[in-house]
Amino acid sequence: LAMDYRLLLPQLPPELRDMVYTQTVTSDNHATSAGLDFTSKIYESSHTRVEIIPVHHGNPAMLALQRYHFLEGDEYRHFILKTAVQLRIHVVFKGHTNTFVQEHWDKKMAAHLKNLAKRHPWLRKVAHYDIRILWKPASWAPSKRKRRVGAIAKRMVEVLTQELDVEQRVKRGMVKTDLRIADFVVADHVLKGQTLGLGEFV
Repeated sequence: LAMDYRLLLPQLPPELRDMVYTQTVTSDNHATSAGLDFTSKIYESSHTRVEIIPVHHGNPAMLALQRYHFLEGDEYRHFILKTAVQLRIHVVFKGHTNTFVQEHWDKKMAAHLKNLAKRHPWLRKVAHYDIRILWKPASWAPSKRKRRVGAIAKRMVEVLTQELDVEQRVKRGMVKTDLRIADFVVADHVLKGQTLGLGEFV
């Protein structure tokens, strides 16, 4: 059966309603997952823990209009999904550095992200990413045959953002990254001269 919608702003055409919706999205609002299909997704492996958290700074009260069958509630959710979602991605590298194979990680994570985007197509429209990587390996023994920390972290960012729609990337894509290194790794870098390759991450 077709649902009879109620109208909160019956005199405003859709383009003006979009302008109203735009004004409700502000950094003054607390980040929330209200109205989104999932609050977090965690991918755990022997080397990394990856948590994906979608949030937005919209108005939960506007989203709540859906419960009362207001057309504007559905429109507002669509507007949020299309224009206002940010993905916060937290990566912890916790495995043994010299047993990590970048290509294997890339392939597995790409498959996870592709499946997630199939279930939630709006993820491909997300243009803002906030990626934080904590390098806290179980063992730290750099090898000339292995990539350095900076190169690994850079490649992780590339893989984690590859589902972003090309058009969205060009128009309004913004990727914020933060790489943090455990104290004992920094100490080895200072005392033993073990290179991290942080210049490769920039």
